[in-house]
Amino acid sequence: MDSGLLLFLFASAMVVVAFFVGLAMALMYVLIGKRFGGMIDYSVKKGDDLSRSLDQVNRARTADSKELKERISSLEEKVELLARPGSREKEVALEKVFAKKK
Repeated sequence: MDSGLLLFLFASAMVVVAFFVGLAMALMYVLIGKRFGGMIDYSVKKGDDLSRSLDQVNRARTADSKELKERISSLEEKVELLARPGSREKEVALEKVFAKKK
């Protein structure tokens, strides 16, 4: 056989092999892309849910801490009034503080 013909057959075979390899890679890309795309969508959705949950927890903590600070400050006022020996003005102030909370 002529070396030119062998070279041509070899090149043709390489083109056919390259075509089928490319076709197989494209098919794998599409199939794997759908699978990983679904996994990515699922992960993003879970991440959004987690983010919303963390925001709700942080808001609840902030609200609780404000409420607790208010309660603590009112209790400190009551303790301060109870700790001092009383005059009539202090007793009236103490009654007002207790009346507000009821």
